[in-house]
Amino acid sequence: MHRTYSVPISTFVVLGVFSFGLSLLLMFAPVFYSVPPPSVTKIFIFSTFPIGVLAAVFWWLSRFQLTITPDTLIYSSLFSGKHTVRLSEITDCRLMSQNGQFAAKWIEVKTSAATLVINFRVFSREARNDLFKLIKTSDHRRA
Repeated sequence: MHRTYSVPISTFVVLGVFSFGLSLLLMFAPVFYSVPPPSVTKIFIFSTFPIGVLAAVFWWLSRFQLTITPDTLIYSSLFSGKHTVRLSEITDCRLMSQNGQFAAKWIEVKTSAATLVINFRVFSREARNDLFKLIKTSDHRRA
């Protein structure tokens, strides 16, 4: 079965609202407290920054894609590009966390040729469950 997953709309909304609100606050707080008040042109120029941040966050999230086929795992993201791993070539899989934090954020999939790090937290629960089942199945194939 061929399944392709992207980032759910809810993640776009939550991260979009957070990044837009934060950048709006950081850009307009100095504008409201400046003396003398800035011109309308300066306010317009300042207002384009939060829109640019929102567009960058949406573009970044749109690059995440996870494809699971019966014999391959394909993962793509903005910074790491697109990687394909054959399930039969997987030698090791493990959950990773940053600085020993409790909640894991990545899955490291190792083959003899490469190491693939998958950011699974941005995907839906269904995509994560399918990924975990796939990794567990590949563990059984090696045993």
